[in-house]
Parts: sequence; C-alpha cells; structure tokens
Amino acid sequence: MQLALMGSILATLLTGSDTGSLVWIGAALAAYAALTLAATWFFVHRPLSGTTALEIRSSYRSTLFLGLAMALSTPMMAVVLALQADAILVYLAGVALSLPALYLASPRSNDLERRQKQLDSRGTSIDLLTALGPEHQRI
Repeated sequence: MQLALMGSILATLLTGSDTGSLVWIGAALAAYAALTLAATWFFVHRPLSGTTALEIRSSYRSTLFLGLAMALSTPMMAVVLALQADAILVYLAGVALSLPALYLASPRSNDLERRQKQLDSRGTSIDLLTALGPEHQRI
C-alpha cells in the first residue's frame, strides 16, 4: 500500500508532470491517513498470539510497533507530498491527520487491561504485566 503510493508520487516527480493542485494532494493525503488509521486499528485490536510469557511479550511488542509504524507513516507520506507540492501546509495537515492513529497506537493502561481480558478469555493464566517486565508495571 505504502510502496504503491510512494511509487506513484515518485513517478509523478520523475516524469515532471505538474500536479499543481493542493486539493488533489490533500485528498490523497486524507485517503492515505484513513487507510493507515484502519490498518492501525487492525494491528491494535488483533489478539495476542502465543502460549508462553515470552511469546505473548513478543506478540504484544510486535503489534505495538506495527501500529506505531502505521500511524507514523502518514507524516512520512506528508513529507513526500509537501516536497512535491512545495508547501509546508501539506506536512502540517499530515501531522494533524496522523494524530487519531497515533492516539490509537499508543500504549495506555486500558489497552493493557483489554489485552489481559483477551488472554483471560482464551484461558491463559499468564499475567500480561508480568510477561512484559518490570518497566510496564508502573503504568
């Protein structure tokens, strides 16, 4: 998804065609932000896999970092589009559009409680906070 969008932007830059329309760039950025928000939601709400504490910790960290990576891809795409449009406003819009996904992907105590309930409903007796280590027990 990201490679296709970045490829189309780079193809536009290399062919020298003049997009010139901030409306088109804004619409592309908004569509990309909506797709990354949906992908972030998918990663955040995906159940943890594994049966041991180490596997569950790895699964939690993987889904956390994948969600953050998806959320941060919108500002990165905004940089490319801002360079193409030669307008800083495009980048600022991209940062603003990424805030809901960043909030969704950020680790919060209610997210840990929800994940623990998922583990409990599967019949796993592993405590998520214990599996994650002492640095997470302060949350």
